[in-house]
Amino acid sequence: MIRALILKDLRQHRKSLLALVATALVLSAGASAGAVAGRKMDGVYGFAFGFLVVAAPIVLTMWFIGHEKVKETIRVLRLLPISPRTLMGAKMIGIVLVIELLLLGALVLTPALVGLVAGQPLFPPFAVVVGFLALPLLSISVMVPLFIHYDYKIAGQVAFGIFFGASTLLLVVVKQFPDVGQKLAVLFSDASGLRIAALLLWLFGLLALALGWFVASRIYEWKEWSDLGED
Repeated sequence: MIRALILKDLRQHRKSLLALVATALVLSAGASAGAVAGRKMDGVYGFAFGFLVVAAPIVLTMWFIGHEKVKETIRVLRLLPISPRTLMGAKMIGIVLVIELLLLGALVLTPALVGLVAGQPLFPPFAVVVGFLALPLLSISVMVPLFIHYDYKIAGQVAFGIFFGASTLLLVVVKQFPDVGQKLAVLFSDASGLRIAALLLWLFGLLALALGWFVASRIYEWKEWSDLGED
């Protein structure tokens, strides 16, 4: 059943998903070309974080959940013999799969191909790639409950507000406590530190995703299942 629900979402939004993939490939190729020229992956990392970790989860959640709420098809899904947990799990898995594939393409495939054409293939450290793959879990764990609870316009504004506030808070902390930032940079600068950071990101990411799945399921059950007998 979960597989069928995931395929339904992919087919339903295939044109938008193709446009998202094309945009990601073009931007990733541009960032990779800059990385090859400068022999640094900073531009690729910045694109992956800003576009695929921050923006993409909001956009995909808007498509997979927000549009279903606007068209009221999400109310029809409650008539199927599936639980709210199964439905929310399918939504979250679908979003995670799309973003993880895009991240792998942006961080590994595109830099390697663009670099190969230029005669200088680039490969980011394995631990960095693994850590990046965990970051969307944190975003998705927040986005799905937001879009289930609120109208997609309000949820989108709240989501961007959360990321803007978190980024501002991080900048303030780094500016006010520069020693902390320097110590963290030194701690995670070597291979061992990167592996520890990647492991911690996956641990927190999976815990956050499980919590987000639980909260989203309860909200959906409360908002949609509670009035089943009234329709």
